Amino acid sequence: MVMENLNKILYLLIFSRGRSMKDNEPVPTKTHLQKEIFLLQKIYPFDEKTEKYDFVPLYYGPFSKKLSMDLDSGINAGLITDNSGIMLTVHGFKYVSELWNSTDNDEKRKIIQVKEKFNRMNIQDLIGYIYDKYPKFTKKSALKKENIDQYFNQFWRENELSDEYFVRIVRESRENNA
Repeated sequence: MVMENLNKILYLLIFSRGRSMKDNEPVPTKTHLQKEIFLLQKIYPFDEKTEKYDFVPLYYGPFSKKLSMDLDSGINAGLITDNSGIMLTVHGFKYVSELWNSTDNDEKRKIIQVKEKFNRMNIQDLIGYIYDKYPKFTKKSALKKENIDQYFNQFWRENELSDEYFVRIVRESRENNA
């Protein structure tokens, strides 16, 4: 695999250390990875030469389809594993360490700062932080009450469910749990 084909931000964030002070500290979940890269790009905009991800508001805040596809490609290429968090394989570590060593120290510092701050946050706090700082990315959030109501009402209409059906389901559920 040629290094130029790798998305620099994705691989450098995975490679970097966090609070553990160890390179290749696992990113806990795919959601964490999405949010950390979103925050990295928002807090520390990189130069024009660095490929960036486009994020759209989705069910749990900002989401990048390309980032998701790049992650899957890295997993399929044997460079990334997602077995115990997201981290580089031995093969991936070898490739990305060369990229890390050729990266500007200021860029490395920015990446490490983001990973140190957000990698250990639980997912609720991380999403809450983003919702607070970037409310534009909560438009379609499944965590906002008005959106839950909207999704529920749409499901209700699409499936032509009646109030009687709902009451019956609630009664059956209570009887089964009693």
